[in-house]
Amino acid sequence: MASLPLSVAAAGAVAVAYGALVERTSPRLRRVEVPLLPAGSSPLRILHFSDAHLLPGQAWKRDWLRGLAELQPDLVINTGDSIAHPDSVPPFLDAIAPLLERPGAFVFGSNDFNAPVFKNPVRYLLPDDGERVQGAALPWRELGQAMSDAGWLDLSNARGHLTADGRRLVASIARQRRTAVEGIVAQMAAGRRRALAPALRAFADAAGAVPLTEAWTLGWPTADEEV
Repeated sequence: MASLPLSVAAAGAVAVAYGALVERTSPRLRRVEVPLLPAGSSPLRILHFSDAHLLPGQAWKRDWLRGLAELQPDLVINTGDSIAHPDSVPPFLDAIAPLLERPGAFVFGSNDFNAPVFKNPVRYLLPDDGERVQGAALPWRELGQAMSDAGWLDLSNARGHLTADGRRLVASIARQRRTAVEGIVAQMAAGRRRALAPALRAFADAAGAVPLTEAWTLGWPTADEEV
């Protein structure tokens, strides 16, 4: 294994400690005004949240999520990485229950598909050896079905219409259909999936889509992210 200067290792250790002990237990709420509506329009309050990475025992995080309903948003957008454990779906849905009563939309994050596993943080400071480790499969379909049943729009490879504060909105997020190819991908060796990623990214570029989004939703690893 390649050696690292002591100063680099120390800096890495500080960054990891901050992320593990401070950042992950300190969710932030930021308010931003975006002047996009026609002149004279009443404000439209949109709540965007993501990266909850909820574990079943994180009562403090459930309370924080539930408290977001006090902002009384006109529209709620959840951009994924909501759960981090196979048993996290019920507590997550309980936490966002007040928000589910409002118009909303969602997509999945890559971490909604597999539970996190411990990784040596030093590896991030070394050359990529191509090895990837996946955690247990997560019940992302159950999560998505529950949010859809509550009335939220699934924008995974979809274009849809939402009504918020009496205004009809058009929402669209491009994403390749996972269900159309997951059976084929499941039969492919991991090495072949990895070899296909560059070609898929080039195809997505040519189509004007987002390369990483196209890659990880199809179910194979890319150079930057593990499914």
